[in-house]
Amino acid sequence: MMKIRGGYILFELIIALALIGSALLLFGQWLSRAPTDQGGQAKWIADTEVLMEATRQYWHHTGAAPASVEQLQDNGYLATIQSPWGRTWSFNSTNNVSGRLLTLQIQAPSVSEAQWLKTQLAPSVVQHHTVSLMIWQPISDIHAARYLHRVPRVDAPVLNQLETDLDFAAHDIRHVGIIEATDVTVDQLQADSLVVRNLTGTWLTADHISTQTFNTLDGSYYTLRNQLQQLQQLWDQCVASGGCR
Repeated sequence: MMKIRGGYILFELIIALALIGSALLLFGQWLSRAPTDQGGQAKWIADTEVLMEATRQYWHHTGAAPASVEQLQDNGYLATIQSPWGRTWSFNSTNNVSGRLLTLQIQAPSVSEAQWLKTQLAPSVVQHHTVSLMIWQPISDIHAARYLHRVPRVDAPVLNQLETDLDFAAHDIRHVGIIEATDVTVDQLQADSLVVRNLTGTWLTADHISTQTFNTLDGSYYTLRNQLQQLQQLWDQCVASGGCR
């Protein structure tokens, strides 16, 4: 009888130890998932923002999106961080947009906790327990054709016209094909070829000028040249006849 009683006590002790062990395991998991104060949550958010910035820096410097958090750490872009609930962040490019969008994902313990993390970080989306952060490729690495630019509207010509003046703050305008203007005021003009109908200026310095007519305030240059030629002919005739020396 004593042996049976001792067997029951041993069995009950084993069950009690198993229950205590399970409780301790669940408690440890809860501690790893949830911080005991707001400071721990703030650490999660701050480290996640550091992770996102490290991702952009790596993408900018290498021209390729990182494949894992470990890759960022191995290349010196990221130190050890504390991720939410002790879970692991992972990169996903399945829904990539022309190779320019990368999602950083983590599995939350519950839908409510996933929604909480979404409110702390942007831009982000939640699907069930999965929180996805959107990281776009740094703009400096995007091909020039993807920049915002104007295109002509043949069906609406008014949209091709400016309704205000533009001030370029001394910046250059390069590679212009044709300029049609009523009035142009410049401090310096350098041109390989210049065609004008009417040019007014104070000083003109040129190595060579070719023109059909050349007028000054005192008269026409070509009229003066013709008169000089006539005088030269009369002088030559006078010298030939012996009347001029």
